[in-house]
Amino acid sequence: MARGGAAGRQSRRLGREMNGIPILGALDRLPEQAERLGVHHAIVAMPNATHQQRRRAVDLCTEAGVAALTVPDSTIWWPAR
Repeated sequence: MARGGAAGRQSRRLGREMNGIPILGALDRLPEQAERLGVHHAIVAMPNATHQQRRRAVDLCTEAGVAALTVPDSTIWWPAR
């Protein structure tokens, strides 16, 4: 099974690793990175992002022909106190 990398929104994380997975580039570059690396699937896990930011990530995946799986916001499971 091929293992991929992550795309980040924060430039200070580029070139680093997150849980052993390399951060390959900025989210804006996802379409070109996906083509270069032959990516077919992506998991969109952005717990601190707004709905619009998560939607943008999914739209970039769609633009790149990458199937996107999303991890919902944790507030769906745990009600506010």
